[in-house]
Amino acid sequence: MPAEWDAYKLAAGPIRNRAMLGTYPDALVVALPTETSVGTVDMIGEAKRRGRAVAVAATDGSWGFRPGVTQQALW
Repeated sequence: MPAEWDAYKLAAGPIRNRAMLGTYPDALVVALPTETSVGTVDMIGEAKRRGRAVAVAATDGSWGFRPGVTQQALW
């Protein structure tokens, strides 16, 4: 789902993130953030606010599925 950067400027990423969460309400959110992943961090936060399951890859290659629980692989 592409962001409409020309129409919404800096708000385009968060608008797109919320649209994806609304369009795919049953999907697991899989995030692969880097140190500069502002949009990915926004998606993680919004998904958690909505009570969605979020899997976040750590920089060491491990996965965190819920706070305090580390999963080596989800699938």
